[in-house]
Amino acid sequence: MKLNTIVPFRIGTEAESTQTTSGRERLYGLLKVAFDRPRLVIFGVNILLLSFLFKDTPIVLFSTPWDSPLVLHQCLNILLDAAVITVLCLGVFRFLKRSHIPLLGDLNHIDASMLRMDIDYLVERLQRYPRKNLQWESCIASLQYLQSRTKAGLSQREFAIQIAEKLSQLKDGHSGLDWDQQDFFQDMSQRALFPLELRSDRGRYFLVSEAAGQYKDREITRINGYDLDQLVSLMARFSRGDTEVDRKRQALRNFPVLLFILYGMDDDFSVVLDREEIQIAGIVRNLSTTEAQYDCQITQSGADQLHIKINNFSIKSLGHFGDYLATVDLTELDTILIDLSHCSGGKLQAVCDWLHILSKGNCHYYFSTKLDGKPLHFEGSDLSSRLWELDYELVLKIGPNTFSAAAIFAHLFKQNAIGKIYGSATGGSASCTGNPQAFDLPYSRLRCHLATTQIIAYTAGGRAISPNQSITPDVYIDVAEGI
Repeated sequence: MKLNTIVPFRIGTEAESTQTTSGRERLYGLLKVAFDRPRLVIFGVNILLLSFLFKDTPIVLFSTPWDSPLVLHQCLNILLDAAVITVLCLGVFRFLKRSHIPLLGDLNHIDASMLRMDIDYLVERLQRYPRKNLQWESCIASLQYLQSRTKAGLSQREFAIQIAEKLSQLKDGHSGLDWDQQDFFQDMSQRALFPLELRSDRGRYFLVSEAAGQYKDREITRINGYDLDQLVSLMARFSRGDTEVDRKRQALRNFPVLLFILYGMDDDFSVVLDREEIQIAGIVRNLSTTEAQYDCQITQSGADQLHIKINNFSIKSLGHFGDYLATVDLTELDTILIDLSHCSGGKLQAVCDWLHILSKGNCHYYFSTKLDGKPLHFEGSDLSSRLWELDYELVLKIGPNTFSAAAIFAHLFKQNAIGKIYGSATGGSASCTGNPQAFDLPYSRLRCHLATTQIIAYTAGGRAISPNQSITPDVYIDVAEGI
């Protein structure tokens, strides 16, 4: 099977608007699916077995006239029995072949009228926060076209694929269908671990899950005969993100579940690790609880350097920082390094709180937000800190995986001249969307996110920052576009 033949179930594509399929071609396609080689083999074996069981009644299809009631009745019975047994054999075969933990349960088939009402609801939510750009208009048009072509019901999985692809046209990291927020994924992730969790490093991919056992940290290049980079690029079409890098990052984040949802890959995999082909399970049972990942990780290098890696700007991250400060001696502190090279965003208020503390209250917030047409201005937090009594230098590290609220932090850090910035240009701009609202579609129960805020960042001189403008470092160092 070629790579382009594993593109997921599609309906109402732009290509279909310019060409039609004849009834003969549709019938041929159905017959080709229904009577592929494995099914025909099983069907033929069943006919021979049933013919042997009824050997007392001769069956000669080509020499006996078809108007003979006995022969015709016998033939029809055998064909019907063979078909039933074939279906049962295929069902048993699929049950034995699948993983011992089903990746998705029996997802309900949703009626076409309900799907159209879900699309109506989604379009209404999009029109509630108009953006008036080409991406927004393209997304609306694609959804309306999908609605007009939805004549038959779909499964929840098939409908999720359609909605994810359409919302990805917004090219917005805060708007889209979040695979890890769906009920079926959360239920599954509580019971299973995924050996095929990946990270990327300069275009190369490595296994990172403890469930991979002895294969952890080894480079992976192919899965089931398909080039991994091509698979990730295809998955990015169904992931949210401001840029292609961001969409690929989201695809890698949800890689194990997308393998099944998009391509039906839910069994043992044939993978190539360091040019060695091996078999590895797609999912394994979760027998232990994993340690929670902190949004903020703090380490101290000697008595004079503090390294703060922020993965997500949240109240939890600020609380963790406060707890750490209460337990260490900072009298000899000389340098604080804030690492945002792999921070995808977070709460805007948390950004202001962090800057207020780290800059000792000397930060001006050069941005405004528009929520439902009303501009809002943040002034930061009134939190005090033990740091204000100390004399230290601030250093910021950024990279191509710095997005959203983290990019706003870097922008304000630079405009206020709080300290030196090292690394590579950010993946996102300080002018971006924010404040995503989560909601479920009424009938399919798919969980979607839509941004409701447009954040406009300014320079200290009052010039607006373009949504396509990255924050550049003072000192360039190579930061990999990895996860």
